[in-house]
Amino acid sequence: MDNILFLPFFDILILCVHHRYSCLLTFVLLVYLSVSYILLSLAGFITSVLLFRCRFRLCGDASLLNCPFLDSDKPPHHLLDPLACLFVVYRK
Repeated sequence: MDNILFLPFFDILILCVHHRYSCLLTFVLLVYLSVSYILLSLAGFITSVLLFRCRFRLCGDASLLNCPFLDSDKPPHHLLDPLACLFVVYRK
């Protein structure tokens, strides 16, 4: 029982059948954390793709090197924030 977090998913399910209430909370927590991790990973991936496409559309390449919008060492806000960048691109 000490190594319950290191057990595979279905082994935890089998343990929950035998020890109903003591393990059910651990199982629900494991499912919640797994789903949260997947959703956060997906959100991060979508954000990075949107920011890449937006920078490419504004600057001509995805890097911030040689971007005509850069006047100094600090890039404008709309090149760093995906939602602001999308607003600038699609407002035109």
